[in-house]
Amino acid sequence: MNQHFSEQGAKVLESFSQQLEQSPGYSSAMLTALNFWVGPTQEIVIAGNADAADTKQMLKLVRSKFLPNAVVLLHEQDNASSGIYKIVPFTKNQVVIKGKATAYVCENYVCKQPVNKINDLDKMLSDISSVK
Repeated sequence: MNQHFSEQGAKVLESFSQQLEQSPGYSSAMLTALNFWVGPTQEIVIAGNADAADTKQMLKLVRSKFLPNAVVLLHEQDNASSGIYKIVPFTKNQVVIKGKATAYVCENYVCKQPVNKINDLDKMLSDISSVK
C-alpha cells in the first residue's frame, strides 16, 4: 500500500469527521471511503485476455458478488504498459498460468494461491463476501 495515499486519505477523513458525525446520511460517499480505509480490503486481479471466454467468465463472477471493499483489476499482459506497473507494481508477477485466465485474490495485500477454475474463484469470493 502506498503510505502517502493512506496518509492523505486519513487527513481527508479527519477533516470531514465532524460533518460525518452530525449528518452521516448526507455523507454516503465519505462513509464508503471510511469503510474502505478501515478495511479489510481486497485486491482481485484477473490475469488474462479481455476477449477470452475464461477471462470474461471470471470477471462476470466477480461483478456478480457484493464486494464493497474490493478493487478489481484486469491484467492483460500483452496490453500492459509500463504505466500500470508504476501504479500497481505487484501485478507484474500476477500472470496467466498454464495459458488460462488466472485469478489472484488478496486481502490486506496478502494473496491466496492463484486459481484458474471458476469454482475455486467462486469459493474464494464467497469467503470474502460473507460477514466476518
